[in-house]
Amino acid sequence: MFARTHHGWIGLDIGASNVKLAQVVRRGDRLVLENAAVVPRNVVWQEDNLAEAPAVSAAEEIAAALVTAPQIAGRQAAVLLPSTACQLNTAPEANDHGQVTAIVEGLAAVGIRLEGRVFDFWPALPSKRGEHTVNVLSTGRGWPETAVADLQRSKLSCQTIDGVPHALARAVSHVHPPGPHPVGVLNWSFTSATFVLVDQGQPVYVRSMKNTSLARALVDVAQQLDLEFDEAGELLRTVNLAPHPAMPQDEVAEVLSELLEPTIKSLVAEMEKTLEHLHNLGKNMTPKRLFLAPQTVYLLGGGATLGGVDLLLTQRLRRQVRIWTLNDESESVAAARGVPLCLLGQAIALSALRWEAAT
Repeated sequence: MFARTHHGWIGLDIGASNVKLAQVVRRGDRLVLENAAVVPRNVVWQEDNLAEAPAVSAAEEIAAALVTAPQIAGRQAAVLLPSTACQLNTAPEANDHGQVTAIVEGLAAVGIRLEGRVFDFWPALPSKRGEHTVNVLSTGRGWPETAVADLQRSKLSCQTIDGVPHALARAVSHVHPPGPHPVGVLNWSFTSATFVLVDQGQPVYVRSMKNTSLARALVDVAQQLDLEFDEAGELLRTVNLAPHPAMPQDEVAEVLSELLEPTIKSLVAEMEKTLEHLHNLGKNMTPKRLFLAPQTVYLLGGGATLGGVDLLLTQRLRRQVRIWTLNDESESVAAARGVPLCLLGQAIALSALRWEAAT
């Protein structure tokens, strides 16, 4: 039974290049986006590993997002820590009483110390040797403390702090109900691409893809075409990566496709490695899981705004790649706000946590 409240929490996705806000309402058994905003960061984070770095405030961007979306209801919020501020590892599974010790000692053995960090853990896929493992997501204490303080500056009450793996799993579960086979979700963002295998609603496998940063492509486009960084981003949204053979691209479109190709090749190569690993892992599991490598992958993030990217990746990966979307009504609301809905998947999932917390 859902809570009586009509509105979800204020979902805030703190990213490296922007802050995304979303709030949903529940209409019957459907979630519908009601309000949204995307605010560019004052300073874009170029680094890809900030877990041990001093936390960076997003208070100004959060305040700007609230001004941009003035019809927000309530003051309760859920916030997503940036992926660049978190580190994901696997550790041996132990009994309930010894799990934390097993995590600390297991990661210390490979040079990863958790002193001064906060961390969460949950079940993962077995290792190649069949050993039971857990995923461990950690970050410096300063990041969640700064997130709470940032919300308080805008008179928001922080209800929960989430990490990318679970936010992506929730986002895909809203559009692809859990079934007998896992589903994949790929968040292709400014700093990197993160793949999550979702099994029965849980993020059982997480991998950060190397050399897949959209920033790399944006810099190339800006330099080659003598554009400002923001202009390059707007231009990339006009590209069609899977044009119809009977409708040849113009010169600018051809240049854009060529400049994007190295990043796309890296993404495809990383995905192929991941899918092969999952296929082999599933064959060796007891009982065998021949469909552990997902046949469907949902795409979110800035990379999902590239025209035709779903068709291109479907062709190259030989499985269905779909742009994440909630429903037509939410698409209309996002379009009216000038925001692609595929940028808001994690913020929407955060907003919908209002009803999970009430059950």
